[in-house]
This record gives sequence, C-alpha cells and structure tokens, in this order.
Amino acid sequence: MWKKAFGILARVLCYPSLVIVVGALVTIQLLLGGACPVIHTGAVICNDPQSREWANLALSVMLLTFFTGVPALLALGGLVFLVRDVWRLLRGKRA
Repeated sequence: MWKKAFGILARVLCYPSLVIVVGALVTIQLLLGGACPVIHTGAVICNDPQSREWANLALSVMLLTFFTGVPALLALGGLVFLVRDVWRLLRGKRA
C-alpha cells in the first residue's frame, strides 16, 4: 500500500516538473528567436511587456533548476516515469 502511494505521489510531483522545465526551455528558445533578443541573468530585453514577463518566468525556472537541482531531479524522474509508462503501453498493445 505504501509503495503504491509513494509511486502515485512521485508521479504527481515528477510529471508537472517535467512539463515546467521543458516548457521553460522551449519558451526561452522561442523568445530568443524573435521577441527577446537578450535573455541572460544580467538582463532580459524584450520588445513587449508580455514577452518580458514570459522570459522572466522561464529564466527564473532555469535559474532555480541550475542552482538547486531540485526541478532537474524531479524532471528526470518524470522522464523515467514517462519512458516506463510508454514502454508498458506499447508492450501491452503488442500482446
């Protein structure tokens, strides 16, 4: 019972973390392509205020990930769960 509860709790924490970290990486790459020519720890320079807010949020997630490592570890756990779940899904359809 405890093992199942821990697995569910781990998935509840790891899957959203994976989405947040990957979303921040994608956001930074998309904004660097057009709306924000400069995104780094010293300055975020963007063409409009909404892009600046998105860039600040994504940069905050990346800095938290880099300096603490907690979101990265949770995202790595989410990636492991994702691979296992997809493997089980594909293996179950073949049988």
